[in-house]
Amino acid sequence: MGVLASYAVWAYSWNFTIFVIARIIGGLSKGNVTISTAIIADVTSTKNRGKGMVTEKTFTLEFELLLKGPL
Repeated sequence: MGVLASYAVWAYSWNFTIFVIARIIGGLSKGNVTISTAIIADVTSTKNRGKGMVTEKTFTLEFELLLKGPL
């Protein structure tokens, strides 16, 4: 949802400041997923990494559905 909002702001930006704000929104929205994936990769053993990634992706999906609501 945050990335979609950043694209919408970017599409209607009329100056560089609005464009930078759109990029900040997109970076904050996308950055959380990347950080959580890196943390799980660092703290789990090689044997359990697949289970950790599945759990992380499940939480990411739940978070996205929570923000978007029922479709």
